[in-house]
Amino acid sequence: MSKKKINWEERRFYAATKILGGMCANYHHTFIPATHWVTSAVRLADVLMKALSNPDKGNICPELYDPKVSE
Repeated sequence: MSKKKINWEERRFYAATKILGGMCANYHHTFIPATHWVTSAVRLADVLMKALSNPDKGNICPELYDPKVSE
């Protein structure tokens, strides 16, 4: 099984859009379009990407990623 190169910028984009969508969907906030919401979403996505790309951290659920474990 060959490893694909991960496009972290694309994943960052998708993570930021999902995070921003979640922030906008929170009914406790009145949605006022503001740049600080976008900035916060991107910062949260960056934290997520850093955690996901850390090889020393290990997998949360190795059964999902390691085919040898699931055999």
